[in-house]
Amino acid sequence: MNENRPPLDHFSRWVKHSVTLKLLTIGILVLILLIPSSMIRSIIREREKTRFETEKEVSDMWADRQTIAGPVVHVPLIYEMQKKVKIKDAEAYKIEKYDVKKVLTILPSQLKIGGEISPKKLRRGIYEIVVYNSKMEINGSFDLDVKFDETNLKKVIWEDAFVTIGISDLRGIQ
Repeated sequence: MNENRPPLDHFSRWVKHSVTLKLLTIGILVLILLIPSSMIRSIIREREKTRFETEKEVSDMWADRQTIAGPVVHVPLIYEMQKKVKIKDAEAYKIEKYDVKKVLTILPSQLKIGGEISPKKLRRGIYEIVVYNSKMEINGSFDLDVKFDETNLKKVIWEDAFVTIGISDLRGIQ
């Protein structure tokens, strides 16, 4: 009796019960859905790139991360050095004297760095970039009675002493 059924009925029954057809249909749907997924990923990458460029543009107008080093006192020292120099065409030596300039670096014995940081939001298009303003206060004291090598010391040049403070990006200084 099954043989008397029309071919369309066989096909209809095969479509309803075929596991292969169902797996094939699911596979085709998955492949079709990958297209919008790929488009969404492409938009996300583009927005990330634009956000990075916007942050770079804003950071070019503002200072980068700030690192503050110091203060440090530098005191120039003059040492008198000597060396043996062989006299030409003789077995004797003579002593020549020369000066060497060195710098004594003195770190603070006490250092207090305090400040107040306030964030500020800047908007560029759909992007929001946070930048920071800060007011810093640096207090310290130096013990200038430090021990250093006084062998062959000729002179301490106190009038040429100077203080340095290291700042990583001077654009942020006002």
